[in-house]
Amino acid sequence: MGNISEKLLEEKIEKIVENKLKTKFGEIYREMLARFDIEEKILMISERLVKVEEAIKYQGELIEKLIHQFDKRFGQIDRRFEQVDRRFEQIDKRFEQVDKRFDQIDKRFNMLTWFMGIGFTLTIAIIATILSVMLK
Repeated sequence: MGNISEKLLEEKIEKIVENKLKTKFGEIYREMLARFDIEEKILMISERLVKVEEAIKYQGELIEKLIHQFDKRFGQIDRRFEQVDRRFEQIDKRFEQVDKRFDQIDKRFNMLTWFMGIGFTLTIAIIATILSVMLK
């Protein structure tokens, strides 16, 4: 029977020690929190964390706005390039018209050159004929 009472005594002692340790640990924990202002620091860190989260959210919103503005601006630039492309097409058509006009002028110039050549040849032939008749 001595064994059983020793076990009971041992269990009771363990419970008492465990309760005392829990109580003492709680007191020491609260004392450390108070001594090092840990609760206040935890509160400050939490507040900072909230501020950082808000700042990150605001930055995200700003980035979304900037992306939207960039999209609008790139759309405007695309439209401007389309306008410039249309203008170049108009200029190309105008150059084609000018090329056609130069071709017409070139044909006229060639005809004029031929007529002048024929005219000079006939004039020289007439002058040579007249001179040969006069010199005989």
